Amino acid sequence: MVLVHFEITITFGISKIQFCPKKTRLIELLDEKKKAVIIQNIIKGLAPNVAMKDSGIEWFGEIPEHWKVVKLKYLSKNIDTGSTPNGYDIPIEELNENVWNWFTPGDFNEDFNFVNESKRKLSFEVVEDNNVRLYDSNSVMFVGIGATLGKIAVTDTNFYTNQQINIIELNNDINKMFVAYSLSATIKISKMLANSATLPILNQQKLGDIQIPIPDLNEQILVVERLENIYFNHFNIANKISTSIELLKEKRTAIISATINGEINLD
Repeated sequence: MVLVHFEITITFGISKIQFCPKKTRLIELLDEKKKAVIIQNIIKGLAPNVAMKDSGIEWFGEIPEHWKVVKLKYLSKNIDTGSTPNGYDIPIEELNENVWNWFTPGDFNEDFNFVNESKRKLSFEVVEDNNVRLYDSNSVMFVGIGATLGKIAVTDTNFYTNQQINIIELNNDINKMFVAYSLSATIKISKMLANSATLPILNQQKLGDIQIPIPDLNEQILVVERLENIYFNHFNIANKISTSIELLKEKRTAIISATINGEINLD
């Protein structure tokens, strides 16, 4: 009889924990919804009733009539690849405060990243001795090779990168966040159409030939503001769900432990 009570107590106490897989699935659905909305906004724009035209690119379909489809190389001053200088491996604790960010794919945890600190740094001396190229903050970083190929990042500081990262140094009338969002959406669509999680190596030339739909600078900024609101709202909702999952797991562990230790009356 005690065993029956024991089983009922635990089952009743942890029944709510069965919601955990559903909550986890909800986060996945939210992420899918976020990606779909971003792709919609970055290709179709904000105005629902604007006149449309054929983009000439199958996976884009129609785009707003006043938008253009342009290759990345025509939106940028330069597309370059980073480098690994001698002295890059000096332990960070041995460096003084005069250091530069030196980004590698290991700094990019997500498909789309906003990063202002790199895990590894370059000293001023290493930069001067090796004549390493410094990149302007109005640039988009793109991993062009390796297991994390296709990951994208932007930063608010001038920076250096290693040779696994291509850098798109944008013209002054181009918003880096718009290009980053658009490039990210294009990569996702390409992967879906190819039915593959990976892409071939994308060197400077191939990256420069990628085409994206783009409006004028003012509309780029408006689209970016909309997308940042989407990211912010998604983060808040997903964070609340994740927190509730952790609380439920803690409660489950506590109930099981208390029941086993006789802290819950089974009579």
